Amino acid sequence: MPLTPDSWTYKYFLKYVMNFFSEVNWDFLYRKKKLADPLLTAEEIVALKKVLDQDYYIICSVHYTHLSYWLISIAQKIKRGTWAKWGHVFMNYDYDKTDKPMFCEATGRIGVRVIGFEELMAGDGFVLLKPKNLDLDKFTSVIDAGLKKNIGKPYDDLFDMQNQTRLSCVELVLVVLEQIPGYKDFFKKFFTMQKTIKTITPDSYPDCGDFEELCSVRRKILWVPAKKNLSMLTK
Repeated sequence: MPLTPDSWTYKYFLKYVMNFFSEVNWDFLYRKKKLADPLLTAEEIVALKKVLDQDYYIICSVHYTHLSYWLISIAQKIKRGTWAKWGHVFMNYDYDKTDKPMFCEATGRIGVRVIGFEELMAGDGFVLLKPKNLDLDKFTSVIDAGLKKNIGKPYDDLFDMQNQTRLSCVELVLVVLEQIPGYKDFFKKFFTMQKTIKTITPDSYPDCGDFEELCSVRRKILWVPAKKNLSMLTK
């Protein structure tokens, strides 16, 4: 069978490659360093948990020790001319209706799943985003239902934006946003960007202009400067 984009062999090959790349990391080399230099202080963590308990947000994160981030960054440089700041995107989700922060994400091999707060702290940075043109209470109520019905879906190794039975991380957030009545008006810049560049990456969410950055922290690496803006947590 020829190896064409529509062939079974091509899709199987791509699925195998993406699953392999999604697992490659060198976290163990920097585990002690990260423990000695945490992203947030104990007081900042308490404040962040209170914020996450109130409403839902889009969250972009990065793991510099994950091969997937570097592949995304290279692809974005080729496609858009900019290196990636973030390698993953997901949302906080009140899965068990307690005050314990939980998150909903889509990852290779596993698909759409719920994870705990420690996963957020294990990375090299994150940013919290809220919509500029939509009331946060309304946003939260719709997002809750949208995330719930997508849990358990397999990962979209082919990044097929038209197939919602399988979802990548950027697609999970996208399909949830599409559940909001009038979403194209609320997120006009985002969907214009998607139509123009014909693809989206985690950086598309903070870069499009439809979302406000509430707080962010990021370790320095190569072309990406260190950043820490936690003013929201001290209000």
